[in-house]
Amino acid sequence: MSCHTFLIPTVSSKFKKFKITCFNTACASGGDAISYAYRELKYNHYKQAIVIGADTLSPITASGFMSLGAMSLKGCKPFTTNRDGMSLGEGAACIVLSSQYTSNSYSEIIGVGQANDHYHITAPNPDGTALFTAMNNAIREANIKPSQINYVNAHGTGTKLNDVMELNALHKVFKDIPSVSSSKGQIGHTLGGAGVFEAIIVALAIQRHRLPPNIVGQNKLLV
Repeated sequence: MSCHTFLIPTVSSKFKKFKITCFNTACASGGDAISYAYRELKYNHYKQAIVIGADTLSPITASGFMSLGAMSLKGCKPFTTNRDGMSLGEGAACIVLSSQYTSNSYSEIIGVGQANDHYHITAPNPDGTALFTAMNNAIREANIKPSQINYVNAHGTGTKLNDVMELNALHKVFKDIPSVSSSKGQIGHTLGGAGVFEAIIVALAIQRHRLPPNIVGQNKLLV
């Protein structure tokens, strides 16, 4: 569970037998929570898991990103040549994971991958080594080839550093980069909840056979 502290007792009060785990790994919290739940189900520790991702806007959060020069003054434009930063979003997202795939399932998780950048406290490693490792780990666990992947839902914050790092990592994984998009041009960066928001977007994309677009106006895309 990646969520605001007060959300935990609210949700847990609805269930009698459960295990609560809260992840506080910044923007990776939602993805980490999904990965943890996936492994708990894979090894038959539980039959179902509820993963909640939520974060709230605050003056401290906004001021912090502003001081880093990471905020856009013109609107978030992921993967564009003239991107100038991120926009903050706010909200909560929830998914239910099950150990068994059924006809009611939206999609299936077949592999996860994680890696620690350990490069800089606020900046990613430009060469994308950590992201490359995480994607390779997921592909290896899923027992598929990179060429079998036809869509990548990117972190795509719209900052100068992040988007180039992601593209460098994608070039290392794929001979021909598949379709790539980021929802942050539409809903902003939901911080600790972002991973769960993106998981829902991907699940719906798979179910509906539609690629989520990059909403960037007339700006020239890097991908």
